Amino acid sequence: LYDYIENNNIDLDVTYYGRQQIDLMYIESVDDVRNFLGDASYDFVINCAAYTDTWQAEKDYEEQESIFNTPNWKINSVALKWLSKYFNEKGTHLIHISTDFVYQGNSPKSYWEHEASSTCNMTAYAEAKYDGEWYVREIMDNYTIFSIVNSWSHNFFSLFI
Repeated sequence: LYDYIENNNIDLDVTYYGRQQIDLMYIESVDDVRNFLGDASYDFVINCAAYTDTWQAEKDYEEQESIFNTPNWKINSVALKWLSKYFNEKGTHLIHISTDFVYQGNSPKSYWEHEASSTCNMTAYAEAKYDGEWYVREIMDNYTIFSIVNSWSHNFFSLFI
């Protein structure tokens, strides 16, 4: 995203934080976010960060017998809770990229936000992503959630504002 903005001369003042600048595995409080980001203010933030190794998320969950100690849960849920608190305090609009894994089935129609469900026998990955979305919706005053998937068999796009 950063390269696209830079390479196409889009007139935005962009700050990019990668894993080297803020490692979401170690965000366990809003103070941790402050330590990484300082007192910076932004009009909006696009959260493209996620733990996306769905197979490893399942394996970690099975081996540890607790979803709460896995990189999947720490990055996709816990870190998002604290990022949401920080950005809400700052009055920042949070744009969060999520997943269609939080929806059940293969509906031929578009899903609505209320159709995401923590009770649809989700994978460990989907549970963490769902929980992260819940934090965004509950904490943020100003947010957008995108759930996107593209594959050879279908295209999926949803937007929640």
